[in-house]
Amino acid sequence: MRPPEYVEWTHDGKTFKQVSPAWKRELLIDYAKRFNLRTFVETGTCGGDTIAALYDHFDKLYSIEVHGYVYSLGYERFKGDPKVTMIYGDSAVELPRLLYRITEPALYWLDAHLDGPANGYGLANPLMTEISAIMSQKKEGIILVDDLDFARPAEWHNGVLRISL
Repeated sequence: MRPPEYVEWTHDGKTFKQVSPAWKRELLIDYAKRFNLRTFVETGTCGGDTIAALYDHFDKLYSIEVHGYVYSLGYERFKGDPKVTMIYGDSAVELPRLLYRITEPALYWLDAHLDGPANGYGLANPLMTEISAIMSQKKEGIILVDDLDFARPAEWHNGVLRISL
């Protein structure tokens, strides 16, 4: 795995620095290969860019999105594709439902932040509910958390947390 590549941006006068989306996708592919994971589950669709980047590395990909417009972008992109299941709704509700259908070890890519209307503003952050659901159903696989630095203090390394199941 190559060293992280960073991107910076400013919003409301505050500068943010984080590993790039491309590096995060390489990280996901690396984990899938190292742990022989063929099922991918993400919370936060972002138009389906991550699903598209990981498509050839997984047999089954699931994406849960709370915002209708963002969900529709991913849905239209992958509709009719038997490898991809797009789920519309709050991941705190939809992920526990989905877990009953997953029977093999999976790579779980959970989004740790809600940063405005496009990402479910006004809802409680579902991260701990998502992790609890995965662990209570005794699912095997790896949980990686994206954007953890937005939900927790910036000490988290590169905004990614790994939990082995």
